[in-house]
Amino acid sequence: ADIGYINGGGMRADIPKGDVALKNLLNVLPFNNTIVLAQVNGQTIKDMLEMAVMKWPSEDGSFPHLAGITFSLKTSIPSSVLVNELDEFQGVAGQYRVYDIKIFNRETQTYEPIILDKKYTIAAANYYLLDCGSGMTMFKDAEILKNEGFVSGYKVEGEGAIKNIVVTLKYKGNERVISGLKRVSKPGLRQYAKVNEIPKVL
Repeated sequence: ADIGYINGGGMRADIPKGDVALKNLLNVLPFNNTIVLAQVNGQTIKDMLEMAVMKWPSEDGSFPHLAGITFSLKTSIPSSVLVNELDEFQGVAGQYRVYDIKIFNRETQTYEPIILDKKYTIAAANYYLLDCGSGMTMFKDAEILKNEGFVSGYKVEGEGAIKNIVVTLKYKGNERVISGLKRVSKPGLRQYAKVNEIPKVL
C-alpha cells in the first residue's frame, strides 16, 4: 500500500521497551478488526485527513497515525467540515486545514505532493474502509482490492431464549479460507459426592 492508516482510538495501550510478546500486541489492538486494502483518489485521502483532524486540538479517537504520507495543519483557522445528524462526512464548506500533503514514492524514495485525481492504495481497518466508521463516508465508493478475515457474514436464527448463530465463511475461489477445525481442550469431568464423602485435606 502507498499509505497505512490507523486511528488513535484503535490503539489502546503502550508497548513496553524490550521484547514484544503477542499479549502486548493484543493489548494495543484488542478489537477484532481486519486489514483491508483499497484504492482511492487523492481527493478522498485529503478529505479523510480533514475529517480526522476536525476536532484538533481536542482529543479525538479519529486522529490519524500514518505511514507513507505527511501533511501539515493550519491551526489558525476553524474546521469547516460538514457532517450530518449521524456525524458522517458530507464535505468541506470552506478552506481545508490540511495542506502540503505528500505521499512517499517507493521508486524515487522521496515524498511527492499529492495529486488529487491520482489513484493511491491505502491499508486500514475494515472499520474505516468497509464500514465507513467514525463518519468516514468518503470511503463508501472505495475500490476494495483485498479484504482479510475469515467470516463473510452471520445471521441469528430462532425465537425466544434459544437461538442459533449461522456463520458464513469466506471462500477464495472454490477453497474455504478455514480448511479445518480442531478441538484442543477437553470438556470438564464433573464428579458428584455427598458432603460427608468429601475427604478432608487438613
